[in-house]
Amino acid sequence: MNRQQSVGNSCLKTLGTVGLLLFANVMFTACSGGGDDEEESQTGVLELQGDVSAAYSSGTFVLWVPEVESLGGAMSIVIADSNSDSQSAVASSSSTSISSSTRGSGSTLASPASVSSSSAATGSSSSMSMSAGTISLQDSIPDGAIVLAEATIEEGRFLITTKVDEIKPINFSVTDGELVNNSIRMPLRTRQFVMEPGQLTLTMDKYEEFVVDGGTYNDAVINSWKQSEEYLNALELYQEALGDSTPSSAQERFETMAATRAQFTQLVRLESEGRKEIALNDPDLLVRRLTLQTTNITTGTWYTEAMAFLKENAHNDPWIAKIIERDQEHQARIDERDLIAVGTPILDFEAVSLDGTSASLSSAHEDAEVVLLDFWASWCGPCRTEFPYLKEAYAKFKDKGFEIVSFTLDDKHEDWKLASEEEEIPWINLGMGSEAEAVMTYKVIGIPYSLLYEVGTGAILAKNLSGGELEAKLEDLLH
Repeated sequence: MNRQQSVGNSCLKTLGTVGLLLFANVMFTACSGGGDDEEESQTGVLELQGDVSAAYSSGTFVLWVPEVESLGGAMSIVIADSNSDSQSAVASSSSTSISSSTRGSGSTLASPASVSSSSAATGSSSSMSMSAGTISLQDSIPDGAIVLAEATIEEGRFLITTKVDEIKPINFSVTDGELVNNSIRMPLRTRQFVMEPGQLTLTMDKYEEFVVDGGTYNDAVINSWKQSEEYLNALELYQEALGDSTPSSAQERFETMAATRAQFTQLVRLESEGRKEIALNDPDLLVRRLTLQTTNITTGTWYTEAMAFLKENAHNDPWIAKIIERDQEHQARIDERDLIAVGTPILDFEAVSLDGTSASLSSAHEDAEVVLLDFWASWCGPCRTEFPYLKEAYAKFKDKGFEIVSFTLDDKHEDWKLASEEEEIPWINLGMGSEAEAVMTYKVIGIPYSLLYEVGTGAILAKNLSGGELEAKLEDLLH
């Protein structure tokens, strides 16, 4: 494991770590060069006493932050109405990402729809293995993660004392831990609390979830909304629905997930409403910002509203300043991308094929009259939803002069290869990565993104055709 040992530095360092995003005016003065009293209020010593004996007898407790801070937006959950059993997730309007780095699971809840959880936003991941009626959880810390402190767990307890140079969200993990009970149902979620000077305690509640108590900001941001009777009752019902038994088959697991969906949806709604109240109304701007930083699942559009308020009223804060800078860069890329319009010439680029051989966009021109350049990635659900339509059009028009060149933004070859095999991609399949020449040439800031162009003239004929639009356009061009 390649981990950098470090202690956080000044307020000038970017704050935050986790992708969803949930602040005292005086703190902003400190972060922007205020007086000594304000600076001291951000610094001090954290003493964290932990008791994880309900789950672990030994192991290492680690406080860490990702190597690269996430500034991505929250994920909004579209709650199904009473007449529908469907449920879908859509990206927040705050930003569109071209990489999986802003996709994650920083919510305090674990969805019943999965037995594995990963947070690309925070870089953390947990994997659950199931065998012979037991469930065991192993935490992992990503390569490059910055470890701020760690302590040995002895007989289920530990003590961490570490310097705090700024109040910020912190991730924590238990590594190499020996479980007290191999049948224990461990939580599947990104684990975090607000790191601040003072004495905090970490325990495990009756649901075997980690609970960090204490600290002005930690309690305001992480714990306050969890104390309502409505939330506690909903949590009780959710845990009861999960049950204690391990599913013995895929069908049983599916039925268990279906049974818990309503309770899970209610918990997501209550968590979002609790965070919304803090993010929109708390008088302390630091509390508001920390609430946004620790939120990645929301209902409604309040996250965008809260972020807009902070951009207007706390623009000198380092984290908000980075958000503003990112948005400005994002808009500049949008403006550049929009210059690549219908009627403008297609631009060639060099890439590699799935087997590692060199290729180019122009290599697709042989025997082709019309080409579709399609940007996608293995993790992009909407991209892969389009594949059946692409396959229909490809089968119908391939022999009439139509070709497709797909370009993946996947940074890992194995992800690209697996998705390509799953989709059985029959056309020219190029990559590699979110920083490749093709992505930079076409200013790709969101996917799916596609360009249909004519080989003879090199002119772009259409952009972002979806569903049956591509087939209809090809009917006109290649009839």
